[in-house]
Amino acid sequence: MRSVGYLIEKRKCRGKREGSFVRRLIKVWIFGVAIPLVLVELLFLVQFYRINYQQVEESIDGELNRISRELTDLMDNMKMVSWLLEADGTVGKNLVTYLEEEDTKEKANLLLYLREQIANYEVANPSVANLTYLYIPKGQETPVKINQDSLVDAGLPLGEDFLCNWENMAFYGPHQSKSRAGEYDCISLLRNYRLLEEYGQIYIYVESGFRYLDRLSMGSVADMGSIVLMQSAEGKIMYSTDPELVPRGSVLEDGCAGAQAKGYGFKVYTREMKGDWKLQIWVPMAEHYGLVYRMALNLGLVTLFVISFCILISAWQWSKIYKSFTRFDEGLRAIAEDGDVGANVERMNIREFDEHFQLFEKMRKNILRLLGKVQEEEKKRQELEVRVVLGKINPHFLYNTLDTMKWYAAGKKDREMMGFIAALNKLLLYNMSRDQGTTLERELEAIRAYILLQQLKYDIHFVVETGKYPEILQTVMPRFILQPVLENAIRHSGCDKGEIRVEVELLASGKISILIKNNGSPIDPEKIRQVLEQKQDVSANGIGLQYVARMLESFYGNDFVLQAERLEDGFNVVEIRIPFAAEAIVKGKDRTGGGNRMIRVYVVDDEKLVRRGIIGLIDWEKYGMEVVGDSGSSMETLRFLQEKGADLLFSDLEMPGLSGIAFLQEVRRQFPRLQVVVLTMHQEFELIQQALRMGILDYITKAQIEEENVDAFMQGVRKRYMEVEWHYQRQERKVETEKVYVWELPDIQQGQAAARELERQGMAFELLDETTLLLPGALAFERLKAMAQHFDRERSTLLEITQVLGVSYDRLENALQSAGRRRLFEDRKPGCCCYTYGFLELLQERGGCTREEALQLSLQMAFMARDEDYQKGMERIRTAALSVEERIALFYRFDLHWAEFSGKDISQYFEETGHFLWWYQWREWFGQVRERVLVGIGGTDAELATMEELHKAMNYIREHMDRDITLEELLRLTGMSKSHFSRKFKKLTGRTFVTYLNDLRIEAAKKYLVETRQPIYWVARQVGYADERYFRRIFRERIGENPRQFRENYQK
Repeated sequence: MRSVGYLIEKRKCRGKREGSFVRRLIKVWIFGVAIPLVLVELLFLVQFYRINYQQVEESIDGELNRISRELTDLMDNMKMVSWLLEADGTVGKNLVTYLEEEDTKEKANLLLYLREQIANYEVANPSVANLTYLYIPKGQETPVKINQDSLVDAGLPLGEDFLCNWENMAFYGPHQSKSRAGEYDCISLLRNYRLLEEYGQIYIYVESGFRYLDRLSMGSVADMGSIVLMQSAEGKIMYSTDPELVPRGSVLEDGCAGAQAKGYGFKVYTREMKGDWKLQIWVPMAEHYGLVYRMALNLGLVTLFVISFCILISAWQWSKIYKSFTRFDEGLRAIAEDGDVGANVERMNIREFDEHFQLFEKMRKNILRLLGKVQEEEKKRQELEVRVVLGKINPHFLYNTLDTMKWYAAGKKDREMMGFIAALNKLLLYNMSRDQGTTLERELEAIRAYILLQQLKYDIHFVVETGKYPEILQTVMPRFILQPVLENAIRHSGCDKGEIRVEVELLASGKISILIKNNGSPIDPEKIRQVLEQKQDVSANGIGLQYVARMLESFYGNDFVLQAERLEDGFNVVEIRIPFAAEAIVKGKDRTGGGNRMIRVYVVDDEKLVRRGIIGLIDWEKYGMEVVGDSGSSMETLRFLQEKGADLLFSDLEMPGLSGIAFLQEVRRQFPRLQVVVLTMHQEFELIQQALRMGILDYITKAQIEEENVDAFMQGVRKRYMEVEWHYQRQERKVETEKVYVWELPDIQQGQAAARELERQGMAFELLDETTLLLPGALAFERLKAMAQHFDRERSTLLEITQVLGVSYDRLENALQSAGRRRLFEDRKPGCCCYTYGFLELLQERGGCTREEALQLSLQMAFMARDEDYQKGMERIRTAALSVEERIALFYRFDLHWAEFSGKDISQYFEETGHFLWWYQWREWFGQVRERVLVGIGGTDAELATMEELHKAMNYIREHMDRDITLEELLRLTGMSKSHFSRKFKKLTGRTFVTYLNDLRIEAAKKYLVETRQPIYWVARQVGYADERYFRRIFRERIGENPRQFRENYQK
């Protein structure tokens, strides 16, 4: 009562010193809410203005890009059409024939055919129109229209319409179309047909399509009142969407366009076009900045509204909070000052405050009633003492326990009572058991409970270390062995404010060593020895150790050790050694971590009948499991796991309280090593997908539990559980020897055979996986080598790994999987399966090259032709950091690249190399390919550069044979003259360029005909023949039958 009033007065004094609660709330609101909110809004306003301004700029720039791209595409199409008219051999031949033809009738027919061909280009390219040849015979000046009568006149475009000169082609306009069909603006192109200069001057004239330029005034800029201009290289305005303001033909000097536009109130955006002409958009400044300002104004209004709304909400919250706090203060005073236990305090209808009122009332009632319960608790203590005596628990231990309870009852009374009673119950139940035998794990749990009781009375620091082998905890031993030793350490060695340690370890002799250490008063080892030999009178100081000695002797005979000594570091030590079957750990025949401890299962489902059914239908003991509890809610489950724990959780996803994925997340957070199996219905698979991503062990539908296949499911659950536990144990275990041996077998069958052979010879080993055995370094290497050589020498490997003392098993296995396999791939030799590596050496990276570097290196002509380059390159490729898949793909590219010279059938690559495991196999294969390439090249070092350029040309032909390839392309690619290229190409391949190209195309066509059902015209196009009839003729000349006959004969 006094403490509550003191807190109230203290709060008053502090309020006088530091200001009222109201003032504090105002400060908190100003500095914590108002100022940050205003700053954020101002920052957001500035940033939003910048974003809007940038959006307007990007919109205009995007429109400028669209118009420039469309004009560029239009001019490209016109240029391409003119180029096709010039480059098309068929049209050119017909034009020559027309010019040379003297017969008027035949010439008229040729003209019709020529017009039909040119019309096809217009149909195929809707962006162009009025394609025509303009012919000026020698000695004349007036051009003659060859194939287009619809033009108004045959004259060339006027000079004042000149736009630009791009790639030796003159572009004009925009100007009025020369066509009689309509009056519209267009861009035209005039190209000189130089290939027929002997007949006179011939020009190709092309215009843009009908009303194609009208698109310049369309788009978002038109809505802003913008003007689109086309300005020639001389500054002349060739086109304007607003001729009244900026008339056509007017000249804007270079650099003055922006100033002139600002005079009109416009902002200018310019794009430099190909051919040194310009495209401009003039945007009215009022429209440009008006949009941004309007957006900013709207945001400002929204910001003002938000701030006003926040102020109103804050004022409302302020009144609620202060009023609630005032009423809470009044209620607190009533509880502190009213001595009537039954007094009622006015409720506030606010859950948090009302809950605090209830807690304070309960506290007051409990304090007033506590004094009346002292006698009742003393009576209970006496009854408990009688029940303990009746339970035949050691009287010495009973005295200490009851004395501790008496001290606890007279001392503080808080939540620690729950832990105290739980520990006491556990200890009482354990000691009342009539079984003389127990496990080391249960004995350690009992002394933990005992120490927890003693820590209420003594300031003891207690530590238990169980070593690296958890399996030893299942060793059977006498019950009540460790507690008497601990009791002597506490009561007779002055361990208050001291430390007690229990260390359990498996010795090399196969015995379990249990060390009980304390840093209390020094002991006399000779006196302890006399007590154990019963040479001293039995007293309270010796009965504990004598009891332990008698129990050990009755359980193990003479096969145990019990001794005491004083260590140099100031610790008293009592050591107990008991036997253990060491081979159960050392062999480690599976990845389950060994041991016969039952897997502790907890079942969670909100339906009790379902829980009972699951527990009853599954034979848990058959799978090494036991059900330790069940519940129908998540909170009850979490409490159980916190207090008692479990290994495996069978849980439904729908239950009261915390449910579904949230429950699994909480379980994973609190108990990361707890494995979970989800119980589900058919319609919950979306939740199952989320649960699987969280790492659950497995899931099963409730209907499957009643089916016969539940056995296979439970076996799988046990296996996966053991594998996960093995993974955790492997991360914690460390190698205890200077070296180990790793025996890798090629398949599971040979791995099992090797394991059986090791068991037959009594050699300890451990399985890292189904094909990898780990053996201790104490074994003889020569003996292992002799055994390994009886298995597959080419595919199995025995590794001696040194410098591994203290290395974790997980790190060792990772090193073997990555660096070890790569190093073994590089160093493997034929007929040798045994190798030695240092662990640190294994982790060192060898200086290899990347995948791209290895590919570029292997494709060079010098790599194949010069021995020195070849040897250095092979060494770099050997140490390249490549996976198996990357290596196969890279070497396939190598084989394909050199196939022209080696003459190899690429389709046999995977059959040749499919069994390769080691580098020496690949090296031999590389050598065979190189020998065949050198025979195909047949040149000296002086010709390497030429050979490399020719090889580049051959690969270019192969990659681009589906389109027209000209000799000029290859000459530009290789940098060789026509005569030199033709001579060297024929010398290397035995064929001319044209013959070589046709042969490649026909071979590719044969594959398409055999492997696909596509029509003949499709096959012709895929191999580069645009004319199907020409393809059929070439195919018949080469193969002796037409494509259809070839396909039918092959299918037969």
